[in-house]
Amino acid sequence: MVVGDGSVTARDLFLGLQWCEDLTFVLEPCRTSSAVRTLFGDQARYVELTDIAGISADAVITFSEHLLDVAAAQSARIGLADDAVDVALGVRDKGVQRNRLAAGGLEHVRTAVIGGLDDVARAAGEVGFPLVLKPVAGQGSRHTRMIASASDLETACVSYFATDAGLRLEPLIAETYLCGRPSAPFGDYVSVESVVFEGEPIHLGVTGKLPYLTPFRETCQFFPSGLPEAEVAEILELAGSAIKSLRIRAGATHIEMKLTEQGPRIIEVNGRLGGYINELYSRVLGCDLIELVSKAACGERPELSEPAVDRVRFQYFHQPPRNASQVVGMCGGRDVARDPAVSSYQRLVALPADLPQDDRSFDLDLLCGEASTHDDFLATLGRLRAMLEFQFAIAARPSTSETLLRITGDRLD
Repeated sequence: MVVGDGSVTARDLFLGLQWCEDLTFVLEPCRTSSAVRTLFGDQARYVELTDIAGISADAVITFSEHLLDVAAAQSARIGLADDAVDVALGVRDKGVQRNRLAAGGLEHVRTAVIGGLDDVARAAGEVGFPLVLKPVAGQGSRHTRMIASASDLETACVSYFATDAGLRLEPLIAETYLCGRPSAPFGDYVSVESVVFEGEPIHLGVTGKLPYLTPFRETCQFFPSGLPEAEVAEILELAGSAIKSLRIRAGATHIEMKLTEQGPRIIEVNGRLGGYINELYSRVLGCDLIELVSKAACGERPELSEPAVDRVRFQYFHQPPRNASQVVGMCGGRDVARDPAVSSYQRLVALPADLPQDDRSFDLDLLCGEASTHDDFLATLGRLRAMLEFQFAIAARPSTSETLLRITGDRLD
């Protein structure tokens, strides 16, 4: 198991890997790795990431997207999958991914990779506007934004590349903006959660969303999606075709799709579980996805129960204002956790916490609950969010002092 910060926690790994009696963790220096050592103790062996080449195993797994290349290289090195490195490239590099989806007849967008400022004019001409700009291997919506004009594209690329830090970042990819159909009060996009076993996609479900916060920050996911059965079937068919076009034969996938007037369109394919999906689908399917995926990697075919559709299971994760520099206070969580509609509530940050300034998602908390219907879900969520209060330090403009903002959760939109 190659471990780094990612879409699952150390506690998720501890609970989901109890079945495995011969476990080696390859650890990237990070908070998750430290917690894994503490939780597993002498139940496992530990190897530093730099020493991975000397490890032999029956399966190599990671739930950290930025470590897919490392896990793939080790799989190829010990003879588990000769083409693992090339398959991982098609998942991690969104430019390569778009080309391979197009070769499979699935692509509906124009794309251009921007490796530096000299590529900006060419990309603008090839893709057109509006477009979405993002790193070719980014995650968490980092540096992702919609661009409306050539001048905006030039400004965004200068900001990204024209610094010492920018010189060490991956290239950007510009893609045609996919216009969603009217879907309010729900989002115009969904995700498909799947496990792949010996090249066969086994779909766990289609996850509904609430609308993005600017620019592309997620706040909420729920199951069932509430979409018509025929549309769900179309979405699942597209997801399966994407997995096969990218030659993914094992592991978990999290495929984001836009719901357009012309049908579902792929936003991107991720070779991992989606963030918090293990918690949500443990309530939907009654099983642990870490256990499911790891056993599948070791040759055990996943067996799934029918998903629970009697109630709407949901998760909400508050995002800070874009002009905030710090989150300095959070209160109301104890009352929310005691509410009958709430499965669990946890604060995800230690206070005070500095906030990123690169438009990425930054989850302040995780609110998990359920409701009887989709309408009840929206009403329940609004009520619960109003019980929470957040305090932020707002970034000062020149010649002004920093201000403090107090705001309830239902107004953080």
